[in-house]
Amino acid sequence: MSRIRSRALAENLDDIIILYCGDFNPSGNRKIYNLQSAIADFGLNVQVYKILVTKPQIRKYNILPDPDSPKTEERIQKAKRDPLIHWFIEKYGSDIYDVNAQALSLDLTENLISTAIEHFVDTSILDELDEERTLNYEFAWDDKKEKYYIELPDGRLNA
Repeated sequence: MSRIRSRALAENLDDIIILYCGDFNPSGNRKIYNLQSAIADFGLNVQVYKILVTKPQIRKYNILPDPDSPKTEERIQKAKRDPLIHWFIEKYGSDIYDVNAQALSLDLTENLISTAIEHFVDTSILDELDEERTLNYEFAWDDKKEKYYIELPDGRLNA
């Protein structure tokens, strides 16, 4: 968090937009509010948007937990014991308790993230500044950490 604050102050950023990717479950959905609140405590204007996994995405792309996976029932029971379950049910209903972000295919993940980034970035400004600047990034799966990461053009990894 302090790194975000330092960078925002150094670059004189007025507004910060964070695109959050996480599981659809009580704790995963509540992290948006916790993150926004923690950063706002630094005196920064921040907006956090959950771009993965959302209930409309679950419905549109038919993303459901694998019923044959032994971990599915375990994750559902864990979600039902989550102290935030009442908040979650009130906000999202009780038909789906837990969808892991890893249930999305790499292609769908890339498409949803790209669309979200393009929604918030005015690419015409980038074109005016430097025709060479583009939003290039590669998506990959890290088997050891069991999660997706983004490789930026300069070689940095954004996990």
